Amino acid sequence: SVTSSATTNNQWRIHSSNFYPHQCGGTLGCINLSPAWFLQGHPAPKFHLHVSATLKLFDRWSFCQAMKRPAALIAAALRVMHPNLYWSSLATKLALGLWAADKKLDKMGDHLREWASIFTALAIVCNRHSLMHRNPLSCPQWFDVMTTFGNYEVARMKMSNLGIESVYLTGSMVAVSG
Repeated sequence: SVTSSATTNNQWRIHSSNFYPHQCGGTLGCINLSPAWFLQGHPAPKFHLHVSATLKLFDRWSFCQAMKRPAALIAAALRVMHPNLYWSSLATKLALGLWAADKKLDKMGDHLREWASIFTALAIVCNRHSLMHRNPLSCPQWFDVMTTFGNYEVARMKMSNLGIESVYLTGSMVAVSG
């Protein structure tokens, strides 16, 4: 969801000033989905992984079926771009499944088995105007894959720090590290 009040420092990601007015009837906002969500800034052992609240709201089976094709394309691209990360992601997903089984977290295990993505988290963003972003906790070896869906006028992706600006058509896939 989108907020118009930035009362806390972590609300900038969903603040209304960072979204364009909807032109096609889409709902503005950002939701995060994960079968094994880690609360940022809440270290273990006091806080543990859990199924994200938004994924619990979805019809998990229908959502996972709908994401199979895009997830397969992203997995294939990652297998070529960064084979070590691809295999590490598969090993992580397997380890999470074993951990969930050991902890008797059946719902998490069910979600992990049906989750089609090579990544363990997915953000769905609608009409976002992204600010320059830095993630000091990220590593250069990690990838984010951004994929566009829907019908819209020509969009542009601008990475000012790299001097890159390109057309960002629907169906585009861009991987960035760090």
